[in-house]
Amino acid sequence: MKLQTDTARAEQAKRYDLEDRVLRFSKRIIQLVNALPKTISNIEISKQVVRSSGSVRANHIEANEALGKKDFFDESENCSKGSKRIPILVGTFRM
Repeated sequence: MKLQTDTARAEQAKRYDLEDRVLRFSKRIIQLVNALPKTISNIEISKQVVRSSGSVRANHIEANEALGKKDFFDESENCSKGSKRIPILVGTFRM
């Protein structure tokens, strides 16, 4: 019985680990944006990057609260698409 309890705790930790990682990612994006030179292009791109990182987190939370499997997969796909956008935008910053 103890083994099942330990396994259940490990599964619970794994389940919410992604939520913590997404939150840390969003915070790191904000730190990156704040450290950039304040050029016109960086300011505009920064707005998009911050919105995208926040969107990834919001979509992840919505996926976890999904009512069914289809809803979960749709929200997870939105999360994935948003996360793919960020490296493209970050690559356009001027240092």
